[in-house]
Amino acid sequence: MTLKGKPSGRKLYRTVPEDGVIRYPCPTERLYMRGGVSLPDALHHPAMGGTWGLFGRCDGTHYYYRPSSYGCAFAEGLADYGGFVGASDDPRWEDRFRDLETLDCSNIGSEYQCEKPGTKPKIEAFVAALFNDMIDAPTQGIAGFRHLEPEDKTHYGSRYVMHVFATCEVKYRKRFRPDWEDRNDVADFVWCLENRVDTSVHEPVFPGIKTPHDVREKAIEPWDWNADSIRSTWLLNLK
Repeated sequence: MTLKGKPSGRKLYRTVPEDGVIRYPCPTERLYMRGGVSLPDALHHPAMGGTWGLFGRCDGTHYYYRPSSYGCAFAEGLADYGGFVGASDDPRWEDRFRDLETLDCSNIGSEYQCEKPGTKPKIEAFVAALFNDMIDAPTQGIAGFRHLEPEDKTHYGSRYVMHVFATCEVKYRKRFRPDWEDRNDVADFVWCLENRVDTSVHEPVFPGIKTPHDVREKAIEPWDWNADSIRSTWLLNLK
């Protein structure tokens, strides 16, 4: 994806891992702007559709394989995926790349009740895997691993997927709320990808998130776009 402009023109610097050795590119090493804002989050404004709202903020420490919140996992899962793409040729992250193609609840500690409805959408790893599965080739992932998930039926360009991310808006039937609001969680994102909302699917997969009345985005769908294929892919990662 090509970004136009630069976030505020402020100087960027890197955090130093605990062992004191700076490595780049590296998925666990974040680029930060002055003031502690990470570069992936900074890119949400303006290049990727605006900053996160209340539900996109992480409350304290968060972990790749542990549940946090819907919004935190969505924001950080995207940042994780971006890091993996940037380090796709680094053999030190081979296991994480493979996870993007084979991730399931066996990767998650049993104490986190991964199979419980609403847990996967709160885990960064599953959100990162969703972005990968929306974009990856049908026979191999970003690190060249054999495609192992027949339910993953999508292979869309990153430009399209990220344009949906950047322009996705939702509407609720509720007084005192704006007519349209920016997406703040992975539920908003998948319905924008589908260009429809299914209440019977939303409520059991995303408990605690109100079902939108409508969604919209400004991306141009690719020639092979199919809402049912999109649903198969996101249910694989989030249900």
